[in-house]
Amino acid sequence: MRIFFKSNGFILFLSLLIIGVALIGSPYNQSHNFLLKTAFFQTFILGLFLLFILRLFLFKRWQIRFPLRYPILIFCGYSLLSLLFSQYKYASFSGFLRVISFFLLYLLVVNVITDFKRVSFLVKTVIVSTGLVSLIGLLQVLGISFTAWIPAFPSRITSTFGNPNFLGSFLAITLPLTAVSYLSSANRKKLIYLAIFLLGFVGLLLTRSRGAIAASILSFLLLSGTIVFGRSRDFIVKRKPILLLGLLVVAVLVLFILVDSGAESITKR
Repeated sequence: MRIFFKSNGFILFLSLLIIGVALIGSPYNQSHNFLLKTAFFQTFILGLFLLFILRLFLFKRWQIRFPLRYPILIFCGYSLLSLLFSQYKYASFSGFLRVISFFLLYLLVVNVITDFKRVSFLVKTVIVSTGLVSLIGLLQVLGISFTAWIPAFPSRITSTFGNPNFLGSFLAITLPLTAVSYLSSANRKKLIYLAIFLLGFVGLLLTRSRGAIAASILSFLLLSGTIVFGRSRDFIVKRKPILLLGLLVVAVLVLFILVDSGAESITKR
């Protein structure tokens, strides 16, 4: 067990899990055996976490890293309240188990993968899965599908996720990581990251998921602002109250324009 958690075995195993979930398809897609995949995924994560706890017990190391503890605990508590007061207990319980499984996976990652090289390898794995999923989605445009079931959205690509909104959400999360890797790399790697980014960007547009596209735009605005503000740190520190007030004014104006223009579907998203 010590060898498994201290060597590259865990990081390789987790990388295969990331690519596997992306290629097999989300555990929550339209496949007829999605319940089996969901149960396998959650049981598997629970088993890994119990091995991690056993390792702590055997070697008497009870220090657990838990960054972002307060927002994460608040979110998990909110999910628990949603379950307790829900009128649809089964659906809410399924969602609650999903949150808990990802929470346990988060604790495993931040406690086991502490080396920079392993973190970098993990990010690259996510980017590779982005390229593979996007390529499968673009092949669907050409009439080539690797899935055993018929997608319910013939005019929108779904890749392995079975739903264009799920695929769009996945790409909206991973494309900023790909962009950062492109900006921070050089030579041949830069071209590889650029190719994956373009594949994912075209795939995002072909999902026609308005919510995912809106979220992607906001994430890239945040990314650009972080880069620009990071280079002018002294300016930000000295004028932080003015900048925060300006951002608040802009947000209120944008919200007012959207509501006043009758763009109901956009404001909901």
